Amino acid sequence: MLAELSTPGSLQPERYHKLKSLFQTAVELRRSARSRFVEQACEGDQQLRAQLQRLLVADEQMGAFLESPALLVARRTTEHGMLPRRSTSTPPLPPS
Repeated sequence: MLAELSTPGSLQPERYHKLKSLFQTAVELRRSARSRFVEQACEGDQQLRAQLQRLLVADEQMGAFLESPALLVARRTTEHGMLPRRSTSTPPLPPS
């Protein structure tokens, strides 16, 4: 998830490095300890806290995505009608 941090964009260098460091520490913590860490580490800086929380949520979502095999995800989405089913019949060949 550090890809989002790889180009600091509008962040000042000090802010970027602080956010990156906090994120790297937070992802190593158990979920139960993260919220307290974020609260203490951001020291009342609501913008920093929001940025860090967005990164953590995105990291969790990415992790869940990568943990699921692609074929299993495709099967589940097809079963729930989210994707059209492929026809098992072979389409006719065009005339030559």
